[in-house]
Amino acid sequence: MLDRTADNVARATPEPLAKRIRGISDKGLAWLFISPTILLLLAVNIFPLFWAIYLSFTNYRANRPNEVVKN
Repeated sequence: MLDRTADNVARATPEPLAKRIRGISDKGLAWLFISPTILLLLAVNIFPLFWAIYLSFTNYRANRPNEVVKN
């Protein structure tokens, strides 16, 4: 008949699905959810800052083209 020992059965048993599939860790999942918010906050805060710096170095007038301040 079949000769099965505890060692053979233990080796033949597949690992659980959770161990076979490498998932995202909790820390990675947290960054995945937080990163769009961080990017949006940076865009909302950083863009106006650089726009203000750009405008501070130009002669901004509605009826003429912009020119960079030279003096």
